[in-house]
Amino acid sequence: MANSISQIPANPVAFASARPVWPKGRELEKNLLVGFRAVFRAPAAAALRLRLAAATLYRVFVNGRFLAHGPARAAHEFYRVDEWNLTGHVGNGDNVLAIEVAGYNINSYCYLNQPSFLQAEILADGDVLAATGNPGADFVAFIVPDRVQRVQRYSFQRAFIEVYRKDEQSDAWRRRPDAPVTPGECAIQREKKLLPRGVPYPDFRTRPALWSVAEGQVRRRESVEKCGRIEPSPTSVQPSPDTLCPNSNSSYPTRFSFWKMTCAPSINPSQATRRFSSNPISFSSLIWGPISLGSSA
Repeated sequence: MANSISQIPANPVAFASARPVWPKGRELEKNLLVGFRAVFRAPAAAALRLRLAAATLYRVFVNGRFLAHGPARAAHEFYRVDEWNLTGHVGNGDNVLAIEVAGYNINSYCYLNQPSFLQAEILADGDVLAATGNPGADFVAFIVPDRVQRVQRYSFQRAFIEVYRKDEQSDAWRRRPDAPVTPGECAIQREKKLLPRGVPYPDFRTRPALWSVAEGQVRRRESVEKCGRIEPSPTSVQPSPDTLCPNSNSSYPTRFSFWKMTCAPSINPSQATRRFSSNPISFSSLIWGPISLGSSA
């Protein structure tokens, strides 16, 4: 394990050691999801904090459990610095801190179009345990392989739809210190204009459901039935506008943006609870009349 390497400066929006980084030559690339991981041991009774700034969006996990999402919004070419308390989220031995950063690099009403980066460091009572861009205690960075990069946009209001091709080990890198990843080369980015967060932090409390509407089963299948004129395909499928699922009783097209799908006669929502409770079926085998799955053109 690397020893601590520096002290926290007095300026609350300055970093002690971290520098802004991103996979080399890809800071302007659209819809790139990059994983950053640090494996560290927490000193006994130390106050632990994560300080970071990023573009476009980040999510933080500690030992596989969700911790935080950000950043707070700022004006173009300015970036707010967040600090998250890690105390109480770590254990004895090796701990895994994983950060997913989505770099969109596209105009929208939702996010600014600016180069992607991450600047992050883990602090223990003022000592830096890991920091981006620090050769002695760096994060490991890699392109997250299970997120599909070339996808449609939601609209100009938002950025890109999220499409994943996951398996049983897709999230292992976020929770297991020994999970294999393929590190990529990162480059130091130009210095960023940093601002204090300036707004309260969310607590990410989970709101319980008020009532159960339906339940079913998700099953892994290697083959599916045909549905109307929609043929199984290993890639995303966009039917022609006149393609309908049989029994949909609608003049509107049913559009699909993924392919492992089977159809059943349509029912109205008032029948859903009785249908599911009396005869549990696969989620992927039910269509309620005209419906858009994923994003339609």
